[in-house]
Amino acid sequence: MEVIINLSAKKIKRSGDLYYIDTPSTLNLSNCKFIEEYAFCDSKFIGKLKIPNCKKIGQHAFASSVFSEITINDNVILEKSCLGIYSYEFFRDYEKNNKKAGTYVYNLKKSEWIYQK
Repeated sequence: MEVIINLSAKKIKRSGDLYYIDTPSTLNLSNCKFIEEYAFCDSKFIGKLKIPNCKKIGQHAFASSVFSEITINDNVILEKSCLGIYSYEFFRDYEKNNKKAGTYVYNLKKSEWIYQK
């Protein structure tokens, strides 16, 4: 099964096989239901990630990314290091909030993700 993701050409840049955003932006993958392991592991995205319909994110999918805000579905299966450099903190705080759907904002000073509806 082939999945095509439409990424905004204005903000996403390409260098060889890598994709990156050099300024904070929103990576909107609203129609995505599953993100394969290592899908964007060497690509560096900075800013917001919107995956409100996703049910599973494979290991290291966004390993090199730095997200400050994540909008996510409830009860998503999250594999090892799938959400970038703050994955561990996200897993902890997502679990703490009973894996509720919504938006989580990273608080750098407290090293925690704050749940917002």
